Amino acid sequence: MENKKSFYGWKIAAGSFLILAMPFAIIFLSHSIFLTPVTQALGFTATQFSLVFTIVAIATAIMSPIMGKIIRKYDVRYIMALCGAVVSISFAAFGLAKSLWQFYLISAILGAFATGITQIPISYIITNWFPSKKKGVATGIAFSGGNLGAFCTILIVSNLMPKIGYEKCYFLLGAVMLVVTVLVSLFVIKEKPADIGQKPYGEEEISTHSNKKSKPAEELTGYTFKEAKASAVFWVYILAIVLLGVVFAGVQMHIPSYMQSIGHSPVFASTVTSIVSIMGILSNVLIGMLLEKAGLKKGMIIIGLAMIASIVCLLFGQTTLFAILFALIFGAFIAIAAMGPSYLTSEIFGKKDYGTILGTVIMFFQFGGAVGPTLSGLIYDTTGAYKITWIIFIVLLVITFSTFLLAFNLAGKKTEKN
Repeated sequence: MENKKSFYGWKIAAGSFLILAMPFAIIFLSHSIFLTPVTQALGFTATQFSLVFTIVAIATAIMSPIMGKIIRKYDVRYIMALCGAVVSISFAAFGLAKSLWQFYLISAILGAFATGITQIPISYIITNWFPSKKKGVATGIAFSGGNLGAFCTILIVSNLMPKIGYEKCYFLLGAVMLVVTVLVSLFVIKEKPADIGQKPYGEEEISTHSNKKSKPAEELTGYTFKEAKASAVFWVYILAIVLLGVVFAGVQMHIPSYMQSIGHSPVFASTVTSIVSIMGILSNVLIGMLLEKAGLKKGMIIIGLAMIASIVCLLFGQTTLFAILFALIFGAFIAIAAMGPSYLTSEIFGKKDYGTILGTVIMFFQFGGAVGPTLSGLIYDTTGAYKITWIIFIVLLVITFSTFLLAFNLAGKKTEKN
């Protein structure tokens, strides 16, 4: 039997951690740190520069289904290396941009190619190496790189920017991204265990300890994309994914604003946001272990109840204790928004056409994430407070996790029929 310590899949998880700690963290989680310096230097309004983030999200959403198909046709290492290079150079190019149209053009390129170096290829590879056992843990390790990368990026860049300027910070981050993504993609990433003569994690135990005839390692099970689209399971699941994106983005992007609107200082608002980020680093592994140990249904019930409790605490956020409790609970379970779509998609729809299905799921999730902050802002502008927003989100959370449970039940019935 192969020694588990030599199993290469854990190096895949570590390499994925490094990649998500760079382009994913920098582009999607910490790029907002450039907003004030850029707008002050170039005379843009906050709204004009914020459109950069929106364009990235839209480009990512549009390109995701296409990238899901591409990674199944070509060697994923070269796709990741190419996309990593384009993304890195594009991000560095922000340091040269002086006009809004230049920022917007770069954003479109950045968002499109980011799909080839972030969630979609990483989730695809992790699923190949960990089809069942330890998939939650491996996925959690990989995606925790995003939170840690964002935390470190914000900490380092916020101290460097006043000294060297935002332009050089763009150049520096672009250069670091280029080195990490290209080297890890080419020399660490392996698409599947068979590429180096290994088997997926846990397969040896199954074939050794089970009397049943196991399926060949390369036989892929699950839905094709065509089958998925034609099923009720898919569209119920998509509804849950969209709502998940709406709620999490709608809450997360407005935490500092809400805290200050109810009388807390900017320093305290930043502290609450930092607690969410720090807890988010641990959240990925916690969520992965929870879903693996408790199972999808029980795990998602626990996560749903915890998220509802966190928003209830947010309603009473004027009290310091409840504000801190919100940050601790919300941060501890926030990873369901980062790793949830990839993990749940593989569990429900299998590996047969995983890349294409995940690409479509990510597209809908991104659209939900784009709606959430706008919805929160619209309600606040209309009512002058966030209370109604949080009540609406509590209701949406109940609907979201109930819909997930319905999708799991529908998927289970289809499996029983087959």
